[in-house]
Amino acid sequence: MAEAPLRLGLVGAGRWGRNYIRTIAELEDVVLARLASRAPDAAALAGDGCAVAADWSELITAGDLDGVIVATPPATHADIV
Repeated sequence: MAEAPLRLGLVGAGRWGRNYIRTIAELEDVVLARLASRAPDAAALAGDGCAVAADWSELITAGDLDGVIVATPPATHADIV
């Protein structure tokens, strides 16, 4: 029986976030399920099947992720985590 893919969320779609998006897309059995970003092109970057929200707290409280990557400026990490 195949296991369900690892569902990841990503906070931030800036320079580092875009690197994570590309890397996750190349991984087997891993999907970017949620993205929190205010970037206007966030939905296009994330691809089909990825829920996009402007507010990172929506991603954190969704409850359907196996892990979350924080790719925002370092000064924001403490509040997000």
